[in-house]
Amino acid sequence: MNIWRTLFLLPILLSLSSCSDPVQSVWADYQTRLSRVTSVEFPPVASLPLTSLPSISQLRQPVAELELSLLNMLALRRCGLDQLVGERNSSLGKVQSVSQRFRYESKFLQQVQPCLRPGLLSTELSDQLQLVSQRKRIDLPNQWINLLMLDPTLRQQWQPAAEGLPLSGQPGLTESLQALHQLQRIQQLLEKEQWQALSEQNAEDALALLYQSGYLSRWLHSVFSHLRLLQQTNSALEQLQIAQFCPAGKAHGNQEKLQGVLTQVFIPRIQQPLAQLDGAYQQFWPLLSALYQQSPLWPALQQRFDQPLQDLKQQLHVHVAWWQQVQHQCATPGAASSAN
Repeated sequence: MNIWRTLFLLPILLSLSSCSDPVQSVWADYQTRLSRVTSVEFPPVASLPLTSLPSISQLRQPVAELELSLLNMLALRRCGLDQLVGERNSSLGKVQSVSQRFRYESKFLQQVQPCLRPGLLSTELSDQLQLVSQRKRIDLPNQWINLLMLDPTLRQQWQPAAEGLPLSGQPGLTESLQALHQLQRIQQLLEKEQWQALSEQNAEDALALLYQSGYLSRWLHSVFSHLRLLQQTNSALEQLQIAQFCPAGKAHGNQEKLQGVLTQVFIPRIQQPLAQLDGAYQQFWPLLSALYQQSPLWPALQQRFDQPLQDLKQQLHVHVAWWQQVQHQCATPGAASSAN
């Protein structure tokens, strides 16, 4: 049985509040049943420190602050740019969020095109528009990077939520994937400089989906919890002398009891939820990678979503190997292994 293809984990300080947490609850049941059969005592769960994300000041990319004066409004009315520039110069426009700023800049690059037709505006204003639009075109990739790295909704996704996901199902995954696909679409249009299509996209729609679903941060909570408890369980079980627990050639009833723990708890209530978490990772991690590989936040996201994967896989392999060893040592004649 292929118990887990891939899964990630990041060291994190995570407090498991109570047994109402579905992950803690199922692991408490699992450990209790193992303890009844083997008399193994489980040590306290070790804390796993979380490395902080880089600060906003560290991540912010520089952009020029070239804007058109309100004195040009009348002239800009000829090509329909006056309303957009007026919104930017308003009190609300001066405190735009990073997502609102990106949308303004992308709409500007689309709406400025008619204003650049020869003879429509004065030479002085036309030259100014050319300078501003060229600078905005250069800076727009940095505006996009700032959105991806600084937006509070996105930064919230990289922190574990107070609650994890249920053990059955992945609520919010579909909405989060939809949002990530939309962000990827915007990035692709930006790379191709398709200003018309880009101006019609609104990243805030995607951000709203991510905020409402809260999936990624709940996924982090669930995965971190599983890892801590898996490490704790492996640490306790490695102290068990299996040969003494199931002496060769002697009758014992441990095989049937352990088989029940394996088939009634570990496989359906732990292994299968882990497989669901892994399946979700396979869907959203390529999208995150495409969005963030060229950003300064990429190393931090790798640490949280990718690098610890090998540690978690190793812990699971250790646990499965323990079950295989137990089944081999404690097996009655003709018994088949269920943990392969």
